[in-house]
Amino acid sequence: VGVPDRPVGRLPDIDAGHLARRIGPAVLAVFAVWALSGWPAAGLAVGAIVLMIPLFVDAARARRRQIDRADALAAWADMLRDTISAHAGLQQAIVSTAQVAPAPIRPAVRRLAARTGRSPLGAALRQFAAELADPVADKIVAAVTIADAHQAQHLPQLLGEIADATRRQASMRLRVDA
Repeated sequence: VGVPDRPVGRLPDIDAGHLARRIGPAVLAVFAVWALSGWPAAGLAVGAIVLMIPLFVDAARARRRQIDRADALAAWADMLRDTISAHAGLQQAIVSTAQVAPAPIRPAVRRLAARTGRSPLGAALRQFAAELADPVADKIVAAVTIADAHQAQHLPQLLGEIADATRRQASMRLRVDA
């Protein structure tokens, strides 16, 4: 649909300070439990647990950010739907919603609105999708891109359906995480 494939993510660079902050407490826990219990296996088990705690906390935060972004994109899709239903053009709808877009995506929507004045709408939308790297954003971009190319009459309905499906999916994720 014109949305380019994203390159596969690469591993993050290793930060020695971050690594020391994670490994230091784990090593300390290994030796403390070993010294107190006399069991090296207990020390290793506790050290492994201490090492894994930040991974679980970071994963929960990342899931929360993803859900928040999906909710924000759903709200923005509703804003676009309502603005387009009021007989605004696609570019005008994007520019009109840029200042009131939900906080998690507001900077990206503002950059999209600025880009629409300098480049073709399709190119600006593809850059927006690549910047957000989110499947919901890809769906919105695909719908708007097709509507822009083919004068689609059902774009408001499609944006509403995307928003509703996104909210249902976010709700399901929250129930699974609970």
